[in-house]
Amino acid sequence: MNNIKIKTLVEKIEKNKVKIEVEVPYDLFKKDIEQAYKKISKSLKIPGFRKGNIPKKIIDARVGQDYILKEALEESVLKYYLQAVSQSKVKPVVKPEIKVEQLEKEKALKFTVKVLVEPEVLLKKYKGIKLEKKIARVGEKEVKSQLEGLRNQFARLEEDENQVVKKDSYIVADIDYYLDNTLVKENSGTDYLLQVGSGASFGDKEKELIGMRIGDKKILEMSYPENHLNKKIAGKKIKCHVKLKAIKKKLLPEVNDEFAKTVGGFNNLDELNKYIKNETKKKKQEDIKSLRKIKILEELIKYNPIDIPPIMIENRSKELIDSFKQNLEKQESSLDDFLKMTNQDKKSFEKNYKKRAELEISNNLILDKVSGKENIKVSDETLKSEAKRIASYAGDKKDDVYNYYIKGMGYYDLKLELRRRKTLDFLLDNAKIV
Repeated sequence: MNNIKIKTLVEKIEKNKVKIEVEVPYDLFKKDIEQAYKKISKSLKIPGFRKGNIPKKIIDARVGQDYILKEALEESVLKYYLQAVSQSKVKPVVKPEIKVEQLEKEKALKFTVKVLVEPEVLLKKYKGIKLEKKIARVGEKEVKSQLEGLRNQFARLEEDENQVVKKDSYIVADIDYYLDNTLVKENSGTDYLLQVGSGASFGDKEKELIGMRIGDKKILEMSYPENHLNKKIAGKKIKCHVKLKAIKKKLLPEVNDEFAKTVGGFNNLDELNKYIKNETKKKKQEDIKSLRKIKILEELIKYNPIDIPPIMIENRSKELIDSFKQNLEKQESSLDDFLKMTNQDKKSFEKNYKKRAELEISNNLILDKVSGKENIKVSDETLKSEAKRIASYAGDKKDDVYNYYIKGMGYYDLKLELRRRKTLDFLLDNAKIV
């Protein structure tokens, strides 16, 4: 009896819409009827009987057989719908329309489902996609630029004997911020280190610090636009009280064998140069690979166009926008603030997200179709390794994050994502570099 299965018959009734006829044998449905009796028995109050121990005949007399059957249906129809979808191998994209065709005593449960499903992908071409040949080359200028970056990282600051602030000077200052003549404590503080002219702290106003000497004080007025993301300062002026405490200059280390030993334990400068060149080449190779994958996805859509139901695009677009809004809220901002700041109107913003959603859906549908046709799978070892990598960024919650992807709701999403990545690698391996 445990092997009893529901019967399904699928019929395509419209483009991307199917009708599924579902029949649940009575021997299977009667278990749900038994559960309905138990549930009702616990809720009824009948003199002379304890809750949960009311005989079926008494329940039938009180509420009627039709009520029992409807209760059983209500509790089980979703379960049987999901089984029917699984057996029929269709992928619904919206809530179904369900119509009960037969709900009678000691008879099979019959109902029909009409639902919009994912569009069928007819693969026409996916192997042998032509890609432009590109070679990762690293010039001496690039190596020197990276060395200069390392020099700046390992530079030290020392007192500037000139004792006058000039462009590119490093200064140590106490800074108090005032908004509407009220001190903003969370932004104010002592011994701030900043580089004059970098624009990182006060933008163009930093030029007003040039010429200051130790002990000097200066007030910088900063005006913020009405559409600034931070509502607290949008459209307002902030006064920055700067008290100069020290002036420093940057001393860059000499590039030699000793420098190579300091920055990474290299034996000499030649080893450091080779390492920089190799790492830069690897990065360029990865960039070329990423661009090739983007090109493959573009070509896949061109060769294998899909007519995606608008509701799929709408739903995914909404998910993406909602996620974006949540990120803005974490920064104490809103979508309206963002639109003002970036000079966008809401209609254009939503249109861009719909394009993004359509592209994402097309990519995923095609990759899923290819992975199925080529029998591309992801091993549990690969999944565990990726889950471990993701969890490593979660700090104290790394065990919870790991279990979420290994045992929880994230398992299937991660496995699907990894399979799509593997499929894209397969397509890259089978492309033609010309």
